[in-house]
Amino acid sequence: MWTMPKHWWHLAWAGRDNVARVDYYTRGTLYFLQASELFGVLLYLETTPGSGSGWAVGVGITLVLLHTALCLFTLHTTITASLRDSGPPRRLLGALTALTVALGLLALFVPSLLPHAEPGPTGRPDVDPAVPTVAALVVYLIAAASPVLRSVTLGLLALLTGGLIGLLAIGRGVPSEEIGKVATMTAVVTVSAGVTYKLSVWILRVIGDLAEARQTRAALAVAEERLRFSRDLHDVLGSQLSAIAVKSELVAELARRGLPSAVDQAGEVRQLAHDALREVRDVVSGYRRADLATELEGSASLLRAAGVDCRPTTEGVPLDRAAQEALAWVVREAATNVLRHSEATRCDIVLRADARRAVLTVTNDGVREASEDTDDHGGNGLAGLRERLAARGGSLRVRSLPPESFSLVAEVPLGGAR
Repeated sequence: MWTMPKHWWHLAWAGRDNVARVDYYTRGTLYFLQASELFGVLLYLETTPGSGSGWAVGVGITLVLLHTALCLFTLHTTITASLRDSGPPRRLLGALTALTVALGLLALFVPSLLPHAEPGPTGRPDVDPAVPTVAALVVYLIAAASPVLRSVTLGLLALLTGGLIGLLAIGRGVPSEEIGKVATMTAVVTVSAGVTYKLSVWILRVIGDLAEARQTRAALAVAEERLRFSRDLHDVLGSQLSAIAVKSELVAELARRGLPSAVDQAGEVRQLAHDALREVRDVVSGYRRADLATELEGSASLLRAAGVDCRPTTEGVPLDRAAQEALAWVVREAATNVLRHSEATRCDIVLRADARRAVLTVTNDGVREASEDTDDHGGNGLAGLRERLAARGGSLRVRSLPPESFSLVAEVPLGGAR
């Protein structure tokens, strides 16, 4: 059985994040609907009894193919213009309108381009083939332009299209009982297609805004942590450095006067410098080696700020200081990986401990690229964690879980257990 190569599937779907998948699916659906113009023409030629001249029908199909291609390019351009708020592509819309008018005139005045409809009960065709042909051309034109049209403009164009097709039906001798149906159906199809396209583009805009907001919240959470660290350093160093500055001026003044107390004051300056250095090391050490409870709370807060539902769970006996420090690093690295390498909406952090060991499990969804076993594919962060845990007799395991979930399990012994 033939299967699509993995790298093609990765490029088309598996390698995209959720935002890109929504964009890919929505645009693909709109393009398929727009391309149905050509499919409809081919089906019409296949099912309508009789046919026009062979060469003329071939020319008609070629022109419709050109119209479909230009509609697809116009739709792509109008979607991009709508998302970027760059204004409608007037020249492109003008070219598409001119082609639509030319094809409509050919359909009306060159009957050999279209197949002949079967006569109805009155001896004449119920609907002239040129009428639905012109209606389809106009509907696809308005649909391709709808992403950059205002709702009021779209509604007016739908009414004008319905009225135009109604007048055209009258001029082509369509039975009076069919004229209202043709005109109403054309107007309804036009406004329905336009609204569908506009709503699809609106969904793309909303999804893009949500993704941008999520990234902004994550960046703000990181910035807040940096500000907290900066405030701590300022509080620690501010008073100490001010005292050192004052004492240094005093030492300089005493030295100029030749007073022996300058030596004692210089010793105090040295002591102040040592105290400041010790306090800075304490701050940095607390930042780099926070206890497990602080790290669990901070990581959960950071994940929630990024739109990930996270509620840590702890069970079992209290942990010793060494185990807490080792697992705190695991929590920090796991939270970082969730933000950087996934589109997670949920992250479960579970800590269980008994008298001999502690087991920390971090599981998240939204993995961008799933693999059967990622144990041997961790980055530098996971390699560093393995080394830290191995130094304490612990271990680290990572694995993928269907569908698109990832689990990290860290285990460390407690007390004297090794």
